[in-house]
Amino acid sequence: MSIQVDLVQRDQVVHDPSRVYATDVSDTARNAAQLLSTVVLEPDGSLVPVAYGFSRRFRICNIQKERFSTAWPRYAETNYLAFCKLCRAALVALAAPTAPQLLNWHDFIVRHCLGWQEPECPRSI
Repeated sequence: MSIQVDLVQRDQVVHDPSRVYATDVSDTARNAAQLLSTVVLEPDGSLVPVAYGFSRRFRICNIQKERFSTAWPRYAETNYLAFCKLCRAALVALAAPTAPQLLNWHDFIVRHCLGWQEPECPRSI
């Protein structure tokens, strides 16, 4: 029997934000596998980034209604950017001195996304 444990050391993530999608994205035209290495198919047909239980706000598509290949370009231009902002916000929380030294990033980001509100852009006067 084998047991898999998905843990990461906090300092590794803080020093290499790309490990957890916490980077600025300038080229969303790249293919899906280059931008998002893990997607999860949930029982209701929702395809979400990273882990089971991810907020539907970041859903790529529902495969019962839409093909991934047609949904991805739209997702890359809209929700993927919001997903990266979420990951950057989670990274800030993780960099706090009281944050755990060793953690399961997937669990951490799922908990973070469920209560996260994307900051509004300042309005021009």
